[in-house]
Amino acid sequence: MITYSVEPFSEIIEEMKPLFQAHWKELALYQDTIQLDPDYSVYERAAQLGMLLMFSARQDGVLIGYAVFFLKRHPHYRTTIWAQSDIYWIAPEHRRGHVGAGLFAFVEDEFMARGVGVSQIGVKEAHPAAAKLLESLGYEKVEASYAKRLS
Repeated sequence: MITYSVEPFSEIIEEMKPLFQAHWKELALYQDTIQLDPDYSVYERAAQLGMLLMFSARQDGVLIGYAVFFLKRHPHYRTTIWAQSDIYWIAPEHRRGHVGAGLFAFVEDEFMARGVGVSQIGVKEAHPAAAKLLESLGYEKVEASYAKRLS
C-alpha cells in the first residue's frame, strides 16, 4: 500500500540520505566536477523556522520517494506564501502507476491547508516526464532556467 505524509526533517533525513545518491546520479548536472554535498544545517534551520516541508511516499512503510519544498513569502508579493520545490524524486521502479501523481496531489492538499498561494516546481529539460505529470495536474510552464558551468 502506498502512503503519503509530511515528516519532520529530524525524523526522515537519515532515511532519505541513501536515496540521494541515486537521485543525484540520475538528474544532477556537472557530475564530473560537482559532487553531491548537501548542507543539512540549512535544511535543519529552515525546518526550525517552519519554512521547510518534507513529504514522503512509502510503500508498506518503506521510503520510495520524496518531495522537499521551502515555504516563503515572495519578496514581490509579500501577502502570498510560495512553496518552492527543492528536490523531488520517486525510485524508478515505482514510477509506473500513480505514485508521482499521488504524491503531488497530497502535497497540494497540504499546501492548501497551510494557506500556500503558489506552488512552484522546477523540471529538468532532460527529464520531460516530470513536466508531463505536472501539466496533467494543472501546472503550467511559466519560465525557463539556464545554467553555465564556470569552473
